[in-house]
Amino acid sequence: MKLKAFNKQLKKEFNENYSEKALVEIKEKKKKSIWIRLIPAYVVLGILLIFGIVLGIDQLAVNDYNNRYYHLSDAYQNASYVELNKISEKEFKELKDFTPRQSILDKIKGINFNIFSAGASAPVTEEVSAPDKSIIPSTDTSYDTNNQERNVIEADIAKFDGKYCYYVYDSSLVIYDLDGNMLVKEYLEFEIGVSWTLFGLKLQIYKDLIIVYNDTALYILRFNEENHTLKEEAFIYHSIETRIFENQLFVISYHSSNEELDFNNLYYDGLSSRNNIYCITKYDLDTLEMNEVEVLGNYKTVCYMSDEYISLSNYEFYQPLQSNKTLTSVFTLNLEPVGVFVAEGTVLNQYSVDIYKNELRVVSTSIRETETNILTIFDLKELKVLSVLDQGIGLYRERVKSVSFTDTTCYVVTYRQTDPLYEIDLTDPKNPIIKDAIHVDGYSSYLKTFSIAGVEYVFGAGVINRNCKYSIYKNDDENTQIGKDYYVSGKDVVENIYGVDYIYNNSASSSCINPHAMFFYVKDDILYFGAPVNRQEYTLYKIDVNAEEVISVYKSFDTTRETRLFLFEGDVYLPQEDKLIKEAF
Repeated sequence: MKLKAFNKQLKKEFNENYSEKALVEIKEKKKKSIWIRLIPAYVVLGILLIFGIVLGIDQLAVNDYNNRYYHLSDAYQNASYVELNKISEKEFKELKDFTPRQSILDKIKGINFNIFSAGASAPVTEEVSAPDKSIIPSTDTSYDTNNQERNVIEADIAKFDGKYCYYVYDSSLVIYDLDGNMLVKEYLEFEIGVSWTLFGLKLQIYKDLIIVYNDTALYILRFNEENHTLKEEAFIYHSIETRIFENQLFVISYHSSNEELDFNNLYYDGLSSRNNIYCITKYDLDTLEMNEVEVLGNYKTVCYMSDEYISLSNYEFYQPLQSNKTLTSVFTLNLEPVGVFVAEGTVLNQYSVDIYKNELRVVSTSIRETETNILTIFDLKELKVLSVLDQGIGLYRERVKSVSFTDTTCYVVTYRQTDPLYEIDLTDPKNPIIKDAIHVDGYSSYLKTFSIAGVEYVFGAGVINRNCKYSIYKNDDENTQIGKDYYVSGKDVVENIYGVDYIYNNSASSSCINPHAMFFYVKDDILYFGAPVNRQEYTLYKIDVNAEEVISVYKSFDTTRETRLFLFEGDVYLPQEDKLIKEAF
């Protein structure tokens, strides 16, 4: 084909294929193709739009549902005191059935907005760290339990009244006269307890009444001196603490929120978990008449009692502020509510709480960012905070290990790598002042003050390199340590997460650093201190603050079970399951 004919043919084909009509048709085809290709994108955008609408509606519903309950915790955001009110059956049912809801997005992210803390399966009470107000010198008689408050009697594994010696072990109660005759050996029915306390069974006495309990049950028994028999007078399930003041027995017990409740006497602090109901039962031990109040509480509840007040302290995690708080519900000894007092952080145990002249004093540790140890003082009459000391108690990341209160002084031991013993002057409750601190190795998990020739000293029992130790400090300008640490041989100790000291070695006993296993007696400028070394030995030590060897062994006793020592009219007594050890002091 000639070139001219080829060009003519090419022009003809171009006009046919790329005419205006043809171009329009091509554009239409392209538009249809683009729309078809964008269909998946439109589908994705539609799904995202629908999902967004669902999320928005879901979040609004969640917020509306949860806010009805979160407002309870809002009262604690900046408050130091909240009224302690009764909770109605309807409010309790709503609270009990309430589980904070999460939005779909929150569930995807795995965020938990639950304001109620979860914990162990049963209450835990620790028996580490304790003060008495002081040791009072007397004649060669000393058999009181090592109580936190002088006139408020705590339970023990053994009691003494000058006529009989009472002792509990396993599930048995034995009673001896002072000649060593076994008058009673009674087996009591107890379930296997979940308590982590040292001895399991605990004991109280009042006149002819004997109170025996562990965390599964409590018996009130009447002892007939003529025929040496026991009669059951009362029985309570799940008792965890007792106190006796004058002729009144206070029993702290717990039960499930699924059981029948008395809403005329059920109080709620507004934030604590609804998992357990704590009951404070008050018995008149002369008539056995009783009354009680109940308080919604958490798994971990700390009980403290003075000669005017009784309190329950609950730890809670406050989700909106990502902080932990201790809520202390205070009652008078007539079981009338005073209110809820809120301290930042958590308390170690009952010895971190103290009441003196209507002042509630609480030592706690906050873990919002790093460990911060705090002393908070409340006015129980004015219902307000008097002061907060949150600087200078402990070095970086050190936590409270023990607390001891006297009338106008607070001793605090913190620990991470060293053992700072802080002395805080509480003479002006509106302005507590850290006077001094001493730093030594190890730490003291128990503190007790005593006086020699008008000078105050501090006894410390604790741990160093997983061994038990005893230490003496003089309350001077520098809290000087007197002498060297005394190591209790054969003790291999490890600290658990709750601050309670446990022993690895099966033959050893943590009784050596437990306040209720200890004996204290001051005579002629000498402090006599006793504690079990293990199940096979109880040791009475002589502490002479003026001697070169400050702590030395005075007497040792062979035993077969953990026990405690009593001193009566110049003789010492140590009860066992099959005999009463008696020797001259």
